[in-house]
Amino acid sequence: MAVPAPPSPVVIGVPIESGKGLEMEDLALGPMDGVKVPITRREELMAAVEAYQAKLGVQPWRDFVKVARPEFALARPRLEGNLATFRGNYAVLSLVVVLASVILSPQCLLVIAALAVAWGVFARKNADENWKLSVGGVDLNARVRSSLMALVSGIILLYFEGHLFLSAIGCSAVVCAAHAACHPAADQPAGEEDGDVML
Repeated sequence: MAVPAPPSPVVIGVPIESGKGLEMEDLALGPMDGVKVPITRREELMAAVEAYQAKLGVQPWRDFVKVARPEFALARPRLEGNLATFRGNYAVLSLVVVLASVILSPQCLLVIAALAVAWGVFARKNADENWKLSVGGVDLNARVRSSLMALVSGIILLYFEGHLFLSAIGCSAVVCAAHAACHPAADQPAGEEDGDVML
């Protein structure tokens, strides 16, 4: 008498591929691994921004905006500690100031637009393998031509808009130094140092 075959197993949860067993790593990839899986597009974007901020060393902005009344004796240690702790925040702040200066300057936008058009024409011409450019009898390859174009673009940008970039960088440096001197020490919450009063 033949023995009936056992019923096929019903898979609940993670499906097992044929020929592959279920490993412990497979079990750890589910929702129980302690990492919240983003559901909406906003959550995905926020997770990407947080990962990028961590990569750049940007501290939480909530901690960054705290300031206290400056005290001359504490200014130097605060300045040194906060510049090291919040260097990512200061870099982002400086970049925002420079970009705002560029966007608010019509002359700068015209120079950048002219350079963009010149780069577009150059890129099309530089992609042509038959284009030969020689300086002093020496043929220049595509890489050298690109380097020369970048050098000329940098000189043009500095000549026409150098004052704008330098003033924006200078202003952001002053603001960052003032913030670093007024921000409570990185290892102490605001208001715990002697003489600190929150503004």
